[in-house]
Amino acid sequence: MYLLMKKILKTLTGILIITLPLLITLILIFNNLSGKSFYENSGVIKTNGLKGEVKIYFDSYGVPHIFSQSDHDAYFTMGYLHARDRLWQMDISRRAAEGRLAEILGKEVLKYDKLFRTIGINRFAYYWYRNISPLSVSILESYSQGVNRFIEDNYNNLPVEFDALSYKPEPWKPEHSLMIARMMAWELNIAWFTDWIIGSLVNKVGVEKTSEIFPDTSISLFKKENIDTNEFSLSFPSSFAADFLKLNLDFRNYFGISLSHTGSNSWVVSSAKSAYGKPILCNDPHLFLSAPSKWYELHVKSDSLDARGMSIAGVPGIVIGNNRHIAWGLTNLMCDDNDFVILRRDSSESRKYIWGGKSHYPDSLIEKIFVKDSGEVLLTVRQTLAGTLISDVDLNGIDGFNYRQRDELIAFRWTGFELSDEVLCFYRINKSSDWKSFRDALKYFCAPAQNFLYADTNGNIGYQCAGKIPIRNTDDPNNFMYPTEFELTWKGFIDFEKLPSLFNTSEEYILTANTDPAEWIKNQDYNFYISYLWEPSSRFNRINEFLSKQVLIDNDECALLQNDPNSPYARMLATYITEAYKDVNEADQRVNWCLGKFSQFNGELKSDESIPSVYGAFLVFLIKNTFEDELGKDVFNNFITVQNILTVHWRE
Repeated sequence: MYLLMKKILKTLTGILIITLPLLITLILIFNNLSGKSFYENSGVIKTNGLKGEVKIYFDSYGVPHIFSQSDHDAYFTMGYLHARDRLWQMDISRRAAEGRLAEILGKEVLKYDKLFRTIGINRFAYYWYRNISPLSVSILESYSQGVNRFIEDNYNNLPVEFDALSYKPEPWKPEHSLMIARMMAWELNIAWFTDWIIGSLVNKVGVEKTSEIFPDTSISLFKKENIDTNEFSLSFPSSFAADFLKLNLDFRNYFGISLSHTGSNSWVVSSAKSAYGKPILCNDPHLFLSAPSKWYELHVKSDSLDARGMSIAGVPGIVIGNNRHIAWGLTNLMCDDNDFVILRRDSSESRKYIWGGKSHYPDSLIEKIFVKDSGEVLLTVRQTLAGTLISDVDLNGIDGFNYRQRDELIAFRWTGFELSDEVLCFYRINKSSDWKSFRDALKYFCAPAQNFLYADTNGNIGYQCAGKIPIRNTDDPNNFMYPTEFELTWKGFIDFEKLPSLFNTSEEYILTANTDPAEWIKNQDYNFYISYLWEPSSRFNRINEFLSKQVLIDNDECALLQNDPNSPYARMLATYITEAYKDVNEADQRVNWCLGKFSQFNGELKSDESIPSVYGAFLVFLIKNTFEDELGKDVFNNFITVQNILTVHWRE
């Protein structure tokens, strides 16, 4: 045994002698590479491009405070800091928008490049840049100069991701910031999915059963007296689903972008209801979790600016925050801001399509996509008068699209393709001093349409819907799914002055939670169509329940509400479960235990209690057992991808 142990120790010693230097080397390399993503927070940086001296202070949370003497230097420094802390995040985002991921990640992501080359956010960004205000151009140029100055100053000391993928970032262009802003609009848009899934439900189970799933909608499509179901032809064929839908879902999953939103919340309490005699504004946009975060917190001050809050890496300006006069927050309006239009081919010339009673050739362009270690791929992108042909997207092909492969030509129209100037919008918001200047700034906002909440130091509170909401070419605003050229043609957008708005309400508070404004704005009638699908009203009801009961609200109570686990929807469902079993003599003690718990359940979904887990499991199987047998596995799995489809019309 002694000899054996001696031999083992000798062997282990030999292994240790061999591997220890390698281990030490690997540790040193890792420390060196990981440390490259961190830069000094103190000292003096001498760089070109500034007009004067800029001071940056980092608080105890690491949040930078920029003090400059001009707007140019403020936005230059913002670009420099964004690049310093988020350069690879910015680079991968602009590459996604440009359809240039395959250059660095290889053929695995070629399909995503084809998707975004077809959608064309990159092409539209150059058009927008040529048409925005001179002030916005100046801001974007200053910001881009700051990003590029960081790249140049640190070209040999860039974040570790660039070393890992063996490439260097290209110079930042002003158009790249516009691309990132539109990519955020794309991520927040789920109308393309809900349009399709409701259509697939009708295809699968018919109009009558689909109307049972959405029993209290006002959608005329699902009113049996308004439609001959024998002649009904759905606007979304399966070939479309096979490519565009799956490819877009796949892209979102690849980058961790969830369609199943938990929903965004905001509320503002007036001076009369505030414990401090001044308004309190709270906002939680609930964007998907990522590392690093979508948001970049900072404070920027110049001779005309003094705003703090959340910015987006790659885009100049404060998106959510406050200045010395006002505070503001955002939640998603849930606007139906896109349409799919099936175009008829010209029977005499299959390469043409019919629009406006006339025959047209699509405009075509060739996109070159460079693929790491694989050369280049050519992609044909076609544009029609109704929008880009997204039916050209081919999930599996590698050489582009042959138009004869499909019978349908499906065009995609989206408000995100419309000309707008969000840079000017947020610049003016950042400088706003009252309700009027704030509302005037929102007139430049486009996509995705948002609920903007407002408070000011004079005690005023307000709400304004902002963004482009399409007016379909029909007398009935609910005829949004008909696959005809006439019904889906847009003839303009809702005038800003007609959009939902509130100012200094008698309730002394205003809240938003992605629900229909018509349900909570009582003093303003509007008869135009915004959307047919909203988030479940449970969050709205809970916030309203909390705020209405409190005489005075303070910061601590707002923090409790933002972390509140109470769900009116869970409370309601527990009541239904208890009621269903009231006359049942249940022999299973496990079921009786659950029923006892449900009878006392107040809807609080706490992580340290057992009944919320039982409730969650029950809800999963309730939905599965109710729908999957008739929808089939594929349609059901798509159906449950967006959670608001399941619960929005189940009123509490």
